[in-house]
Amino acid sequence: MNGDFAYVTLRSGTVCGGSSDVLQVIDISNILQPVLAYDVQLSGPYGLGIDDGLLVVCDGDDGLKLFDASNPPILKRILDIRGCRPYDVVMIDHRAIVTGTDGLRLYKYQGLEVFEEASRIPIQHR
Repeated sequence: MNGDFAYVTLRSGTVCGGSSDVLQVIDISNILQPVLAYDVQLSGPYGLGIDDGLLVVCDGDDGLKLFDASNPPILKRILDIRGCRPYDVVMIDHRAIVTGTDGLRLYKYQGLEVFEEASRIPIQHR
């Protein structure tokens, strides 16, 4: 969550029986009556992180999706990063640590304009 808004991903094909692949922005200004304020269809979302107006969503086979979340609840897609299958992201101090099928990746970001891979630790799954 960030201020009066919470960000949630829902993924189909899980044991919970979900049927949507979506990123939702929920207005929680009245915590007793949350309201769906905005949603974005995705292909297979997993984890997400938000920092300094930048929202990063792990979208499985479709890679990372970066959104400008500086004007909630509206999201503006600013970048797609393909070539990875990410599952989760932790964002802190202008760094994003992303876990995925091929290992760990560290990205550095500056505002909404710069998001670049700084390092990678490959991990082989058996």
